[in-house]
Amino acid sequence: MTPWRWWAGALGEPCYDLASDCATREAAIQEALRNVAVGEQFRIVEARSSEAAKYEGPDLVPFLRTRNHEILTAGPSLVGIPTDDQGGEG
Repeated sequence: MTPWRWWAGALGEPCYDLASDCATREAAIQEALRNVAVGEQFRIVEARSSEAAKYEGPDLVPFLRTRNHEILTAGPSLVGIPTDDQGGEG
């Protein structure tokens, strides 16, 4: 299992592709903000992924553990909405 890392993705999308494998929450937000318009919402999560050999090469590796889910709105001052979702895969 990987260390805890931060990811960001568009709302309603099954994957976290706006920011990936970031060391900090702030780094994930900054990377995501380069990919969204002002006023657009996106989600971030801290997650641990599988390092199993069967996932070598695939574009989508499942999250094994997640925490710190938030929905944010891009803008001059970000607005975070914590979520209770403790889903397993990202």
